[in-house]
Amino acid sequence: MSENQQGSPYDDLHRHIRKRGRRMIEVTVAQLTFRQGWRWLNWLYGQPQLLPILNPRDHEAFTHVVDDLGIQNYLVAQAEKLSVIGNFIYRMWGSETTPWMEGERYLSNPATSLFFRSLLDQRGDRTANHAERVEISGLTHIETALQRGCGVILLTYHSTPIGIAKQIISRHLGYDTIWTVSEYMAKGWYEQAHGEGMAAKLSLNGYLAHLTTRASQILRKGQPLDIANDHGYDEVGTIPFVIGKRNYQLKTGFAELALATEATVIPYYSRFHTDGRIEIVCQPPLETETGPLRAGAVHREAVSCMVENYARMVEIGLRTRTESLTYGALLKYLRQPLLSSG
Repeated sequence: MSENQQGSPYDDLHRHIRKRGRRMIEVTVAQLTFRQGWRWLNWLYGQPQLLPILNPRDHEAFTHVVDDLGIQNYLVAQAEKLSVIGNFIYRMWGSETTPWMEGERYLSNPATSLFFRSLLDQRGDRTANHAERVEISGLTHIETALQRGCGVILLTYHSTPIGIAKQIISRHLGYDTIWTVSEYMAKGWYEQAHGEGMAAKLSLNGYLAHLTTRASQILRKGQPLDIANDHGYDEVGTIPFVIGKRNYQLKTGFAELALATEATVIPYYSRFHTDGRIEIVCQPPLETETGPLRAGAVHREAVSCMVENYARMVEIGLRTRTESLTYGALLKYLRQPLLSSG
């Protein structure tokens, strides 16, 4: 039963205790440096009985996905702990940041926790070796594209350090922050306007169109932006793919945007390691079947090939880095239709 479902008073009491417990953990971690906080979380969630008690939905989603995929010889206990810690940090990051509170604005905010500040603000943490906390490779793929004056779409899936990884990449490239293209942002604009009595000015589709226009402008200026495209959808214009043992429908928006603006698509992924290191791997530019995107390529074919290559990336991440996926991504996987037995 999910924590949001109605149950007996006994269940309600358990949910209340869990929420209070997680809040106490978050308050404690926020006052520690990233290295100290990771060690403390690693010790805390190393107590096997705490995983299903404090984080039952993370525990259940991870174990169900591993079982569904039939992954053998998997270090389940260690990987599950890493999944729970990663999702705890992901939610903690989400509670502190918004699209309007990133980069220098976030780091200079007095409310920003020491936990994240010590990781991201290298100026304020000279005693620690940044290389001990962050392992990043493949940045030259992004730099080469930007030096040619191309816009760059940084394409990823929902991993637990996704927001932190974007900020780290931003700083390595010399940007305060990199803009994220997300439907949630358009929905946020719409809801904000609706709350201010401005809903008649633009529909939700209007804000989505505005989102696309802004993304195109950024890319045409030769700048980077960030997209996570791994959620399954049931909408017109999606392309079906098999990921794991499930049928997915993936949107083509990133590929359409790349072709329209002649942007380079750089796939990347990020994950936490057991010692607290964050690994970020930027891969070579996404290609079509016949090589790099080229003038004269059949549009539909090019779009399909790009999305297929991305689907393969998500498949590899799901099977080999299961513990790096967010709870939402794991749940999305479980909610996709199973392959037919026939």
